[in-house]
Amino acid sequence: MKFRIVAAITGLALISVPANALTLGDGTVLTASGAGVLSVNLGGGLADFNSETSLTTYGASSPPQGPFTDGGANFSGDGILMLNPPAGAGGSLGLYAEPYHDTTQYLTVQPNGPNELVAFGHAYSTLGLYWGSMDTYNSIAFYNGATLIETLTGSDAASSVPALNGANGDQANDATNRFITISDLLGTNVLFTSIVLTSTQNSFELDNLSWGPRGGNIGNNPTPLPGALALFAGGLGMIGLVAGRKKRKTAGLASGIAAA
Repeated sequence: MKFRIVAAITGLALISVPANALTLGDGTVLTASGAGVLSVNLGGGLADFNSETSLTTYGASSPPQGPFTDGGANFSGDGILMLNPPAGAGGSLGLYAEPYHDTTQYLTVQPNGPNELVAFGHAYSTLGLYWGSMDTYNSIAFYNGATLIETLTGSDAASSVPALNGANGDQANDATNRFITISDLLGTNVLFTSIVLTSTQNSFELDNLSWGPRGGNIGNNPTPLPGALALFAGGLGMIGLVAGRKKRKTAGLASGIAAA
C-alpha cells in the first residue's frame, strides 16, 4: 500500500520548489512546476475529474468511464476514473496508483482498447497535467483535426525534472510526480484540437488536466469525433500487443510503500 502525505506544513514546504523548463530538440518546451504543485490553470479549461461519479470499483479495470465532459473538453475511450481508498484500506493492485499527494479522483489510462481521447472545443497551444508516477510507456499524442502534430512520452516529461534519473514509475517521489506544462509545440506554437492519452502497460495516471491559451476557432480542422479514436490510437504503435498486461510499478523510495 502507499501512504498519503496530506499535512499542510509539508505541502507548503514542497510548493516553494521552483519550476524548471526544458526545450526539447524539436523546440517543444516542457516545464515542471515545483514539487507539490498539483494544479495550474492555463486559462482555457481545467478538468479535475471530480464531477463525474466513477463507474469502476476500486481494484477493477472495467467498465471504462465512457464519454463524459469535464472543464469544457469531451473525454471518450477506455480510461477510468478512480479514487484510491485511504492508506491502510487497500492492498497492492498492480493496476493504478493515485498521483503522489493527490487525494481526489483522477483519470487512469490502461493498456486496453483505444485508450482515451480528449477533444477540445477550440484550438489551443498549451497543455498541462499533474502527471503521476511517470513511466516511459506513457504518451500524449497531439492532433490538429486528423493530423498528428507530435507525440510526447513519460521520458520526455521526466527530462524536465533535474532530480529525476529517468521515468521510473516511482509512485512516492516528487521527482516522478509533477505538474508538467507543454507549450510551444515544435518550437512554432502549433495549435492542437485534441489529444490521445496512451499507455502500453499499467498505467498512465493523471489529474488536473489544463489547457490554453485559445488559438481561435478550429475552422477547416474539426475536432475528431469519438468514433475516430480507434484510428488515432492505432497509429500510436503496438498498443494491442500488450492489452491486458499488468505490471508492478516501481516501489517508492520511502520505506513501507509498495507498488499500487
